Formats: sequence, C-alpha cells, structure tokens
Amino acid sequence: MSAGHRVRLNECASAEGVTAWHEQGYISARNTPAQEDILSFPDTTGAARAFAAIQSGMEGCEDTLRKLQSGSGTVTDAQVTRTAHSTQGSAWSRTWTGVIGASAAGPQINHYYLVRHGGTVVVAAFTEFGAHPADAYDTAGDPAVVSMLAADAAF
Repeated sequence: MSAGHRVRLNECASAEGVTAWHEQGYISARNTPAQEDILSFPDTTGAARAFAAIQSGMEGCEDTLRKLQSGSGTVTDAQVTRTAHSTQGSAWSRTWTGVIGASAAGPQINHYYLVRHGGTVVVAAFTEFGAHPADAYDTAGDPAVVSMLAADAAF
C-alpha cells in the first residue's frame, strides 16, 4: 500500500497513512462476526496520529451514528459508551439500530478495541445481533481485553 492509504474501520473511524493492512475475520460459537485489523505505519508518529484519529472518531461516534440514522429514516437510538481506557488503548460498546447500506441492518451491539504498539495499530471488533442478545457480553472484561491485545501487539 502507499503511505497515503486510508482504511475505514467503521461508520465513525478511519486511519490515514497505512502502509500495510492485515484483516482477519472470525465467527463465534454463536455465529456472530468478529474481525481484527492490524494496521502498519512507516513510523511511530504515523501510528500515533492514526491512533488519536480513531479515538476521536469513536468519541464522536454517537452523534455520527444518530445523524446517519436520522438521514436514513431509521429510529435514532444510537448509544456509544467507552468501556475501557488506559495508556495501552481503549474499548467502546455501541448499541444501535444499524442502517441498511452503511452497516448490518437492525438492532445490534458492536464492541470495538483499539491498541497501539510502535508503528502498529490494532482494532478488534465483534457484533451481537438483536436488541437484547441472550447471554449478552459483559463489558466489565474490556480492560482485560485491551491489555491482552496490547501484549499481543508487542510481539
């Protein structure tokens, strides 16, 4: 990839200046989708800049999703909560009704995890479908997930 490549991570966040992108998809035992994006940058400055931009996009995500919902005639119900934050990274949970054409349609809860190590940024995400999924994921574990991803990124 050229150093100027832009990777869109979701409706709210993207990263500029990516030189290599590895995306790994997963399926859970409950058939819910998950993915891990590993973004490489030419230096730590580029990675730090992208990391900050992704954090900023996620911090403004509730407003972004509500505008998207309003513009498509979908119920305006988006709620975004930061569930973990440390020097290693952050995590967010988004509860909303997705918009056809911009996301998976219907009620869902998206979980996002962001870490940076040197010139690498890692974003992991998974989705629970339905307004009240059975055995819903407990976000109390999100600080541990951020720590685990940060440790993995250090290798």
